Amino acid sequence: MRDRTTALEPANTLLQKEIQERKAIEAEIRRLSLTDELTGLHNRGGFYLLAEQQLRLAKRSQIYTSLMFIELNEFEQINQTWGNELS
Repeated sequence: MRDRTTALEPANTLLQKEIQERKAIEAEIRRLSLTDELTGLHNRGGFYLLAEQQLRLAKRSQIYTSLMFIELNEFEQINQTWGNELS
């Protein structure tokens, strides 16, 4: 039994490393899906996620809260003009 356990240790170590790498990749994919690549600011999906969390917290804590969402038309033009200074 001990020999079998010893034989499986390298495979287990490799699996643990692969799991850690996969979690890091998943975290990076999630970050990329929620932020603007140029500015690093939250995109619409990131905003909605944070807004939902804050509204749930306010409801659970029974506190007043307000929420503001501003839609900037032609934001690509703003990024092209000011993007280098924002990043």
